[in-house]
Amino acid sequence: MRLRIFPREDSYFDLFNEVADNIVGAAGLLLDMVEHFVDPETKAERLLDAEHEGDRLTREIRTRLASTFITPSTARTSTRWRGNSTTCSMPWKPRPTCWSCTG
Repeated sequence: MRLRIFPREDSYFDLFNEVADNIVGAAGLLLDMVEHFVDPETKAERLLDAEHEGDRLTREIRTRLASTFITPSTARTSTRWRGNSTTCSMPWKPRPTCWSCTG
């Protein structure tokens, strides 16, 4: 079996570009809100929309990564990823910041 470092899909790079564009857009919205404090409610809503788009893109990337890269440790701890165990599948990470822990 040959080890792949890069994914077979190029769509990751498209998603990374979307994330970068979203970050630049959100930064522009924040700058506009700070420099021109007119109608802050509308600007805050637009900024919140940009945040939600960033969250959506992050979920999309993580979903694709989870279905593309299956490592031996992932296969071994797959029940922990579903939340069937209270032990941390990534013990080297501090428990409060370990994203794979559900317990």
